[in-house]
Amino acid sequence: GGDGVENYVPIWASRNYLLSSVIYQASGNIGVGTTAPVSKLDVNGGINTATTYKIGGNTIVSVDTHNNNLFLGRGAGFSNVGGYQNTFSGDLAGYSNINGTGNAFFGTSAGYYNDGGNNTFLGSGAGSYNTTGSSNTFVGKESGHYSTASGNTFIGAYNGPSNTSGYSNTFVGSTAGFYNSDGFNNTFTGY
Repeated sequence: GGDGVENYVPIWASRNYLLSSVIYQASGNIGVGTTAPVSKLDVNGGINTATTYKIGGNTIVSVDTHNNNLFLGRGAGFSNVGGYQNTFSGDLAGYSNINGTGNAFFGTSAGYYNDGGNNTFLGSGAGSYNTTGSSNTFVGKESGHYSTASGNTFIGAYNGPSNTSGYSNTFVGSTAGFYNSDGFNNTFTGY
């Protein structure tokens, strides 16, 4: 027996009695908390997932509450081991971060091979090969791309891409410091 309502998926109230659940089915769509679902799954309210959220089989959102990490994007923080208090947003951002902590990477492949700490990389490929550099700020496409040094500020596309060991530099402007590899305590402004 039961007291179900049409189009609601039933739920067992007891071993012998069915009632309506909060799941509604209409026109091939499922609604949770709504009787007018407009897509295959339409949820009116919050969604909770333990650690990851996938789209098309790819992890898009991953939260590591133990180490206070947040990863947004396909492959972001995928191989993160030991790193904590990081935020990686973008396709493959921080993909192979090992022990880097306190980092914020935004953009495709930003901080891809990072192992340094307290870095901020913003832009596609920014700080991609930064393996040990810490306390850097790279803003712009491939800014600080191969940099492994610390204490640098690069603002502009392709700034300091070859800066492998130069530290405490400030490069502002597209391609500023383009060929600098090991110079330190420099300020370059302009194209």
